[in-house]
Amino acid sequence: MTASTINNPTHRIAEAALEIEAKDDDVIVCVQGDYPLIKTELIDDLANCLKSNATADMATISTPIKNALDLLSSDVIKVKKDNDHFATNFSRFANTDDVDMLEPSEHIITLDDKFNDEIEEIYQSHRRHIDIWAYRRSLLKAWKSLAQSPLEIIERIEQIRAFTCNKKIFVLEMDVNMQNGIDTIQDLKEAREAAIQ
Repeated sequence: MTASTINNPTHRIAEAALEIEAKDDDVIVCVQGDYPLIKTELIDDLANCLKSNATADMATISTPIKNALDLLSSDVIKVKKDNDHFATNFSRFANTDDVDMLEPSEHIITLDDKFNDEIEEIYQSHRRHIDIWAYRRSLLKAWKSLAQSPLEIIERIEQIRAFTCNKKIFVLEMDVNMQNGIDTIQDLKEAREAAIQ
């Protein structure tokens, strides 16, 4: 068991990684309990993605944002990436200028609806982060020595520490219709309904 004083999942998995027999290049996947309905194929795909990307220290998954409520919600973490699919930013907030362009009536639109190119560009520039992570064991061994950044504290996203410390996070793009992580009472209600279907 890991120490009860640990207050975030990355520190917990980093401590656990030191207790197992593994090579530094081995891949360890963290699936949190707030994703009880996650498909095993997603876990395999993410692990294989990191194994096949030698320059990446970590990998995670993103999927399109399909409505303005998700774009505006601080419960939905947004990820931006460069042309090589490496993360450049994680945030609970969409770009402020982008959000100002969304009218209240547009808060129920989806990517399947007709809307102007400017609005579509907002959606395409933000992707929804799926909170599952693959790490190389070598990164987990070094995690405690990585400096916490002010941005990590503001956003409450501990993996921001990786790219502010020049670690590379590969973002695997998948168009998955995945149940939200269970962060709210409404999320729990929806997860229970999905589990009995």
